Amino acid sequence: MSAPHILIVDDDPALLEALSEMLQLRMEEVVVDKAESAGTALEWIAAKNYETIVSDIKMPGMDGLALLARIREIRPHTPTLLITGHGQHDLAVQALRGGAYDFIQKPIDREYFVASLSRALHTSRLHRQIDIQRDALERHALDLKQTVDERTRELLEANKAKDDFLALLAHELRNPLAPIVNAVGLIATRGSDDPVLQQAAQVVERQAHQMARLLDDLLDVSRISRGKLHLRKEALNLAEVVEHAVQTSRPLIESRRHQLSVSLPREVVSLEGDSTRLEQVLANLLNNAAKYTDPGGRIWISATLEDHHAVIRVRDTGKGIPPGMIKRIFEPFVQIDLSLHRPEQGGLGIGLMLVRRLVEMHGGTVSASSEGPGQGSEFTVRLPALPAENLPAAHPQQSETENGQTKVKTVPRHVLIVEDNADSRETLRTLLSLWGHQVDVADTGPHGVEKALSSPPEVALVDIGLPDLDGYQVAEQVRARGRDDIFLIALTGYGQQEDRRRALNAGFNAHLVKPVDPKELARLLNEARVDAPVS
Repeated sequence: MSAPHILIVDDDPALLEALSEMLQLRMEEVVVDKAESAGTALEWIAAKNYETIVSDIKMPGMDGLALLARIREIRPHTPTLLITGHGQHDLAVQALRGGAYDFIQKPIDREYFVASLSRALHTSRLHRQIDIQRDALERHALDLKQTVDERTRELLEANKAKDDFLALLAHELRNPLAPIVNAVGLIATRGSDDPVLQQAAQVVERQAHQMARLLDDLLDVSRISRGKLHLRKEALNLAEVVEHAVQTSRPLIESRRHQLSVSLPREVVSLEGDSTRLEQVLANLLNNAAKYTDPGGRIWISATLEDHHAVIRVRDTGKGIPPGMIKRIFEPFVQIDLSLHRPEQGGLGIGLMLVRRLVEMHGGTVSASSEGPGQGSEFTVRLPALPAENLPAAHPQQSETENGQTKVKTVPRHVLIVEDNADSRETLRTLLSLWGHQVDVADTGPHGVEKALSSPPEVALVDIGLPDLDGYQVAEQVRARGRDDIFLIALTGYGQQEDRRRALNAGFNAHLVKPVDPKELARLLNEARVDAPVS
C-alpha cells in the first residue's frame, strides 16, 4: 500500500512547517503537502485525492469552515480535521456539524493530534477499501449482466433454431405422408372385398395419422412455449366435441380391441372454446387410455354438467399410475413406462402436458387419479359452461358411412393441383377424379399460374414449397391478374399460426396441413366459396 498523503492548510508558515516536521518525525510513512491558503488547497484537493486534510479555521479570505463545505462537495469521504484557537468552542461545534472529522485546539497537544490523525487515516483507508470493493462488485455485476445477456441471446437463438428445425422437420416428414394418405383414400374410394387389403389400408392410414399427430404435438409444444398458440373460441355443443374426439380416436381403440362406452348428457351443455383444441384434448386422453390399456380392456368417456361446469371423464382398466407419478404425469417428457417394452403406439411424453396447457388456456382444469399400478386411471377435465341460451347451431353432417367405410358426398368441381411432388400430385389427382371432379395439374409455380389464368378452375390446390415460384407467389400473381373467383387452398407441411396468416395475406381462402384428411378436403371442396376466410 502506498504512503498516505496528507494536506495541511494554514496561513501561518511557521505553524505549517512545525506541523509537517512533527508528522514526519512521528509518522514516517506519511507524505505531507502544505498550502498557505484555502484557494491553493482547493486546487490541490481537486487534483489529488488526499487521505486526510488538516486546516486552520481562522484564515483570511476563505476560512476553514467554508473550506470544509467545499471539501465535502469535492471529496465527501475525505476526513478533515480543523484547528481552532483556545476557547473557540462555538466554531468547533460548527465544524463538527459541518462534517469535520475532529477538531484540534491550540496550543496543539501533539499526542492527541497524532492519535486523531491516525484514526482519520484509518477511516480514510476503510472508505477507500469500500470504494474499491464497490467498484469491483459493480464491475463484476456488469460482467455478470453481460454474461447473462450473452447467454440469454444464445438461448433465444438456440430456441429459435430449434423451433425452425421442428417446423422444417414437420414439413419434410409431412410431405411423404401426403401421398400415403392419398393412396389410402384411393383404396377406400375404389373399395375392395378383400379383408386383408382393407386391414392393410386401415393400418397404413392409422399409422400415418399417428405420425402426423406426433408432429403436431411437437409443434404445439413449441408454439405454447413461445406464446404463439392462439385459440379460436366459439360457442360449442359439449356432446359434439366429445363425439368428434371419439371419432378421431376410434381407429386406435378398435385396433386394440377395446370396449368403448360413451355417456353424453341428456340436457344440452354448451361451452366457449376452440373446437379443434378441445377435440385434441379429449382425443389425447382417449389415445392415452388406449395405449396404456392391454388389448381387450375397457374405456369409458362421460360428459356431464356439474356446478356450471362441463365435466368430461376418461376412465380405463389399464396399467394405472403409481402414486409418486400422479403429480408429475402432466409434466413434459414424463412417461410411466420407460422399459424397453413400450406401448404399441409409443409417444413422446408430451401429450398430457399439451392437455393441461390447452385446458388451462380455456380457463379449466385437468386432474388424474388412480388406485395404483394395474388398477386403471381416470382423467377429469372441468371447463366453464355457458348458459343454455348460448347453445350453438348444430353442424350439418358432411359424410355418411357405408360398409364400414366413410363415404363423402361431393359436388363436382373443376380443380387445379399445383404440386411438384409427383407421388402427391398423381395420387391426389386420381383421388379427386374418382370423386367426380375435373382435374388439371401443374408441377411448378409458373406452370400453375399459367394454368390458372388460361383455364381458370373453381378450386386450386397449391403446394407452398414449389420450385422457381413458391405457393405464396403463385397466389399473389393469380390475384394480381384479377382472378378473385378462384378458391385457393394452400397445401403445406407448415402449419403454424404465422403460416396461416401468411397464406391469408397472399390471397388463399383456406390452409390445409399435410397429410390432408380426405374427408376434410372433400368438405372444403363442397363448401368452397371465394368469400370464405382462411381455415
